[in-house]
Amino acid sequence: MTNVSFRIFLFILAFAPLAFGTVEHWSLMTVEILTVVALLFCIGGLKISSESLYRIPGLFPLILLLGLMMFQLVPLPPGLVRVLSPASWQAYEPVYRLSGADFWIPVSVNQKATLQELLRICSYGLFYLLTVQVLRTGARIYQTLKFIALLGAVIAFIAILQQFSSNGLIYWFRAAPGGHPGGPWININQYAAFIEAVCPIVLALFLYYRPVNPDDENWRERFVSFFSSPQSNVHLFMGFAFILMVFSVFVTLCRGGIITILASMVLFGMLSSLKRGKFGKSAFWIVICLALLAVSWFGWQPVFNEFDRAFDPSGAIRDGRLQLWSDTAELIQDHIFVGGGFGTFNDIYPSYKTIASNLAFEHAHNDYLELLANGGIIGFILAAWFCCAVLSHGLRKMMVRRDRLAVLVGVGSITSICALLMHSVVDFNMHNGAVGLYFFFICGLLVAVVNHRYTRYEETSLLSEMKPVRGAALFAFSGLFLALVLAVQVSVLIAANSYTKIKHIYVTRHLDPKLVQEVEARLQTSQTFDPLEGRYPFNLGNVLLVGHNLNEAFDAYLDASRKQPMHGIYLQRLGMMLPEPKGEEAASLMREGYKRALNKEHLTHSWAEWLLLTAQRTQAVEVLRARLKVDPAQFVQMIPMLQINEFTREEIQRVLPSSPDGWIRYGDYLEKTGNIEESLYYRQKALAYIDYEPELKVGWIVQLIHFYRRHKQQEQALEIIRFGIEKIPEYAPFHIWLGDYYKKAGVTYRAKEEYEQAVMLAPENDAYRRKLQKLELDIEFGE
Repeated sequence: MTNVSFRIFLFILAFAPLAFGTVEHWSLMTVEILTVVALLFCIGGLKISSESLYRIPGLFPLILLLGLMMFQLVPLPPGLVRVLSPASWQAYEPVYRLSGADFWIPVSVNQKATLQELLRICSYGLFYLLTVQVLRTGARIYQTLKFIALLGAVIAFIAILQQFSSNGLIYWFRAAPGGHPGGPWININQYAAFIEAVCPIVLALFLYYRPVNPDDENWRERFVSFFSSPQSNVHLFMGFAFILMVFSVFVTLCRGGIITILASMVLFGMLSSLKRGKFGKSAFWIVICLALLAVSWFGWQPVFNEFDRAFDPSGAIRDGRLQLWSDTAELIQDHIFVGGGFGTFNDIYPSYKTIASNLAFEHAHNDYLELLANGGIIGFILAAWFCCAVLSHGLRKMMVRRDRLAVLVGVGSITSICALLMHSVVDFNMHNGAVGLYFFFICGLLVAVVNHRYTRYEETSLLSEMKPVRGAALFAFSGLFLALVLAVQVSVLIAANSYTKIKHIYVTRHLDPKLVQEVEARLQTSQTFDPLEGRYPFNLGNVLLVGHNLNEAFDAYLDASRKQPMHGIYLQRLGMMLPEPKGEEAASLMREGYKRALNKEHLTHSWAEWLLLTAQRTQAVEVLRARLKVDPAQFVQMIPMLQINEFTREEIQRVLPSSPDGWIRYGDYLEKTGNIEESLYYRQKALAYIDYEPELKVGWIVQLIHFYRRHKQQEQALEIIRFGIEKIPEYAPFHIWLGDYYKKAGVTYRAKEEYEQAVMLAPENDAYRRKLQKLELDIEFGE
């Protein structure tokens, strides 16, 4: 049974990175189920062979961390939540007030997300435990280490080939929307994190398999002995694998990965120097230099260019993470003790977001800040306690061991753990399914290797044995956890499958009643199988609303808001359904819903339209204006609403931001509708804001030139052309247009000057050159 467990163990190590980095529900569910199954087989096999489980360091804080996550899930009295997490109480307060019932609420603002994180972290903890138990023989340790080295080399090779030939596709067939793929990962940072985890271990194996020659041999004898040694092939392969992995990180141009790889190699050298003995220092520096030479073959300039992008011309850092971290710091202050719930950063952050962008931030791009946001100080201390317990145990044991494998792989494992912890400062790698799994695997590998020892007749471990009662309790817990994973994850899949079949159906009162009934039935099924998901009752409310079942629809919206109170659209829909006497409460829901929305642009229109319907015109203008400050391009979608509600020129001026874009877009719209006078007003007004823009756009000026030309107003067009030359003298077409005007007016010497200026600015443009040559011929022959 232990052999079966070991095979499943190796399969998980290969499956997790190859299954697109285990970022999807199906792959994560597979890892969770197989981990528990492998552990059950392992415990059962040890029981049959009368062997005991080993006690492992860091288990107690890990159990406490899982306990904190369970605590966040459990509904508590509202008064207690107010004390422990006032921000969580504020999240639920609007729904609590509307319900009119005294129900308990959890600390987590998204129970489903926290439950999924609980299952994920618990499976990681069990994999850590499994790693230590299954690697109790030297043969399995060697087999696992070679397997990991081969796997890392294969993935690095795939990543390099993909970089140059896949056109952004993972495995050459699957698109990576919005991402820059690296190997099987959609995100190069997470690929780099995987390499950071495996690379130091491969370097340790490279040094371990180095053939050791007698000191009295000359270099020729050493050369012959090296290639005669049975270890030389493995030694060379490990060196090649290491170079390939380092090279792949540089090729993917991940700044955080490059810095971490270099820093981890320095750390590896420092840790290995703590142990006296022949561990191949010369070989270590040779393989490092070869890796850097491989990068030199690719070229260092792309790497330097990638780092240059992190700074603006003044030398300031232009990375958006700094503002994200600043916002997250405020979030942490409001969830300081027990956090807002693991997995809920995506729900909470929109209320604190100050970045002028429509991008959705699912993570804080800093695992430490996100841990504080999700688990508060308590969660951060428990996670730090676990890491420190494993690292201190591994370092302490490694320092007293003399076995080369224990020392070198111990150094490699500690370096890997520290590399992942370093990279976590600028990314969210611990939230990737495969990288998170490998972090706990390497923790287990460190504990197993530094404690494994050979005696003359048998293999033993320095780890103490677990009491039989605790082993039985662990077996029972594993069985219960397997049942929980199957119940939760399979139910989620069934619910999602049912919803997928009807999610594209747009329900209206004109839809076939049988189809409406099918949609409602499938939503009911999805809600039954996935009771913590808010979108199912919300969409059910939409269906009921079309059927004029107002009370039932309101209850469905209330149910959705209770499950996911930070989803702004749920709160806004509740606000829209409140009767007129509850106007203040409705306004509060509309305002709070907009604040909490992940994609605020989707709720701007609904909030503004509700304000207009409730005769709050001034507030509607301010809502639209505030949104356009963040995203001026949204003005195009707002135009129909402005026209239908007959906004005055003064109101439109109030709505439009102090940027030329919106004014020009509205002028273009008015011109297309035939309102030339108003179009001219807004187009001209756009130029008043040009001087306040840090970066001028040629199109702002060109659009007005073309407008005047279309309407035969040549003098006004000429005035704007001269204005354009004054503002952007390096734009060659301005000089051509001005030259054309002078030529038509008969001022040929001025036309020649402008054409010459255009040719000087754009020497590659043959059309400009021909214009100048033709004018020179006309001047020469007196035409």
